[in-house]
Amino acid sequence: MHYKIGDATYTPAALDRISLRNLIRLEAETVKLGRPMRWGELRALADRVSALPDEEVESSDDFPWFLGMLIWAARLEAGETVTFEQAVDFPMGDLEIIPDPGDEVAPARPHKARPDSGRAAVRRPADHKAKKKASARPSSAA
Repeated sequence: MHYKIGDATYTPAALDRISLRNLIRLEAETVKLGRPMRWGELRALADRVSALPDEEVESSDDFPWFLGMLIWAARLEAGETVTFEQAVDFPMGDLEIIPDPGDEVAPARPHKARPDSGRAAVRRPADHKAKKKASARPSSAA
């Protein structure tokens, strides 16, 4: 997956790739935004969002902060010198998440297959097995 913001495309960076200097700087920067992000909170945030079912992720109160952390880390990894606030200061409409070619995309409306449907379903009359067993016996006529 990649993040595209405007004309720039970013590769996600693992949170453990953030330098100690940037982690310390992050705490000071996020205090001003009302939610100080220390290493423990950052890890807990990632764990909470990752544990959610896919359909609940975007509605989570943690999601904007989690997405912000991922984008900030990706921009740092790309070599940009930006504060957390600068990294996330863009219209949400400018963000595009681009899946990698091998990523599985869930269907828009997943449904459960009906039992005995599809190509692998066996469709035989109920008495077919009985007839087959009867015809497999050797005949007694000799």
